[in-house]
Amino acid sequence: MEKLLRKFETAKRYVPAPVTHKAARPTRLGVIMYGSTGPAMDEAAALLAKDGVHVDVMRARLPVLRRGRGFRERA
Repeated sequence: MEKLLRKFETAKRYVPAPVTHKAARPTRLGVIMYGSTGPAMDEAAALLAKDGVHVDVMRARLPVLRRGRGFRERA
């Protein structure tokens, strides 16, 4: 288990941080996306905003580490 924990600590230095986009208005809704879902999710968020449903968006970069945790816990 200790070896696995060391690997995660090392990965934190090399894995890029998640990319977040805040909604135009304050919201409790959020979307977490990754990989090839990015373009479709960006379009969906834009269409939702056009209809008055605002969402915060976080694009996780795998592997997901604790850096993305704040996004989820904010709601």
